[in-house]
Amino acid sequence: MDYAFVPGSTTAEDIIKDMFQQRPNTSLISSGAIRNIDQYFSHLDTAVGVTRPVGDIFIACHANNEGWMQIQLARIFLDTDGNPATPRVEQFEITYEVLIEALNLPRKGRIPTDVRDANTRFLVKGCRLGHDNNVQFIQKLKDVLGGIVPVIVPKHFDEFWYRTDVGLIEYMSYDFSLANPTAYASRAALITAFQGANKTFLDGMAVPNAKWGAWLPRTVSAGRRSISYSVNINPSLQPLSGSPITSIRLTIDEGFRHDLDTIPYAHQFAAGVNPPASNADRRQFLLAQMDTDPQFDPAQTDNWPFYKNYEFASLATFKTGFNWATPTYNATTRLLQMVGTRHKYTLIVPITDSPDTANNLFFNYYPYSANVTPRITQLLETDNRFFRTV
Repeated sequence: MDYAFVPGSTTAEDIIKDMFQQRPNTSLISSGAIRNIDQYFSHLDTAVGVTRPVGDIFIACHANNEGWMQIQLARIFLDTDGNPATPRVEQFEITYEVLIEALNLPRKGRIPTDVRDANTRFLVKGCRLGHDNNVQFIQKLKDVLGGIVPVIVPKHFDEFWYRTDVGLIEYMSYDFSLANPTAYASRAALITAFQGANKTFLDGMAVPNAKWGAWLPRTVSAGRRSISYSVNINPSLQPLSGSPITSIRLTIDEGFRHDLDTIPYAHQFAAGVNPPASNADRRQFLLAQMDTDPQFDPAQTDNWPFYKNYEFASLATFKTGFNWATPTYNATTRLLQMVGTRHKYTLIVPITDSPDTANNLFFNYYPYSANVTPRITQLLETDNRFFRTV
């Protein structure tokens, strides 16, 4: 028997709950008393009616490719401001720091021995967790879980479509992203930037230049906008009445995103020590402070320095990847602070077999109980085009 846990209540998470309820041989755990992964494992280990050892262990949550999952691992408390005198704060999301702390705590987040066997897998429905930038994060998650059970995560955006007379479709979408310290001057400038970014489809084929103009919305200023795409469905789906469905139009909420990443950075001077006089020198001083700041040092962060949270490979590229504003100095608190910003553009595009020809969507289909169309599985967890296993 497979089991699933989806503690969130957003629209997307409610759809995933529906999917698990349609999935054969799967029990959705929905007790209000279970609020985190550790409690979920305890339920699987002790609850009457759970078949042990279990098959697949599913969780679903919002996530990204920068070492973040919007789900609580266990009751873990962290010092979040670097001040040991400040009370530690309970963590309701999973970050790399939470995973490090969990490894230092006995039994936090471990899959109990009686729950698993050689066939048990731990699978996450969470967007882009299997991205190359996240390999170390997922390996650390596996270590926290006990280091034995395979962890399987999607490499792309995990999306859903449903119709009450048909059923539910799970599909995946590309994450075509660009980041720049300043906003692109126009839509045309953004199109040119995407054209020069060497983006490819699943088969390695370069995205044709014309696609960017066809996909991007007319307005690319800061904010998020829905994008619609027409795709083909093969094999077709039969609704309760009417003709078979051979194509659908997918509308992806927030399918275009122009987000502003903002990072404050500060240094507090000791009494009797003053900051540099000019703004330019103050900015250079703060940038130089990062060189000796432990949070940017791979050796002091278990090789997960702060800049990895933004997909940078080095501190140098992190510094140049943001636009650092004029620093401000508070003479009372002796705090010199500046804020770095960058503009991140993301275009979410459904993954099909050949966007220029057949344009068949890769999907899993879960029929509703009244529908006689057989279940369809095209997104296999063993397919490394779609999933990463550690």
